[in-house]
Amino acid sequence: MKAVRLVDFNDLRVEDLPDPEPGPHDVLVRIEAAGICGTDVDILRGNHLAYQAGLWRLPITPGHEWAGAVVQTGCEVTRFRPGDLVTGETGLGCLRCKYCLTGHHNLCMDLVETGIFGHDGAMRQLHVHPEVFTYSVEGLTAEQAALIEPASVAVHACKRVGLSVPDHVAVLGCGPIGLLAVQAARVFGARYVLATSRSAPKLALAEELGADRAVNVAEENLSAVVDEVTGGEGFEVVLECSGSIQALEQALDVASALGRVGVVGGYDDVALEHSVMRLVGKELTIVGSRGSPHAYAETISMVRKGELDVDRVISHRFPLSRSLEAFELAERGGPDVLKILLLPQAE
Repeated sequence: MKAVRLVDFNDLRVEDLPDPEPGPHDVLVRIEAAGICGTDVDILRGNHLAYQAGLWRLPITPGHEWAGAVVQTGCEVTRFRPGDLVTGETGLGCLRCKYCLTGHHNLCMDLVETGIFGHDGAMRQLHVHPEVFTYSVEGLTAEQAALIEPASVAVHACKRVGLSVPDHVAVLGCGPIGLLAVQAARVFGARYVLATSRSAPKLALAEELGADRAVNVAEENLSAVVDEVTGGEGFEVVLECSGSIQALEQALDVASALGRVGVVGGYDDVALEHSVMRLVGKELTIVGSRGSPHAYAETISMVRKGELDVDRVISHRFPLSRSLEAFELAERGGPDVLKILLLPQAE
């Protein structure tokens, strides 16, 4: 099979590898679509904290956003059969430790993450995944199903902050997860949704997908807009989805007293300025949101019902042979760059 390999930092190749074999509790999947995430670029460039700390080493096949058809099942698999369209979770817990047993397998003490560390991902023509972390996505297209992972991250974030009907919500960052968070906030009943970005096309799309107000933070004063929209009170819920430390500072500023700030983006180890007094002064609750445990089934249902429009978040498609070009585009970004898909069966 053809597979993308991060052989070393700054060394991405497409290689011919032996076809993998499923274990007794695994499914073997013919991958139809796999998304490129900022995490994949961080690993390639040596910026991922797990690799910087020496906890894991390359090579690895990336790809934690994926979908495809089952071609073979292990002898103990009961829920799937060849031909089923499936996707799967990123965080693979041991299902034995205290975190797994209390429903937090994303925090497992022996966690491996698909395509990130410890378990090869789906930027390859054939992928092996544990049955217990695999989900049917019948009724969706493969491209839609490959967006379940980032969509479920947005859904999990909304649940982590307890988003509900009375809330005014600010979503900072209109990348794929931010745009999906705008929609998820609506599904969870947000009264008002504001979205921020520096990209005019992404802000226009945010409004089309349900934002009441889109703010270009390169041109407008966000604090002034927030005062105008909320009468100076701030937002009950802020979801920081950009991964920018400056945006995280803004999140603490625009949150209301007793506000809940969901930290969804990934950050370098940079200290916030004056954050403690804002936290204490407004009695803020800051909630970290990692992955999407127990959110896949709910997210798949939302996409099936049309509550989450994932198609609009896809901007580019590449065959595996152009993976390096696709990664370079993902790293470079731009006003029109959203979710980039690799199509392993296309050439």
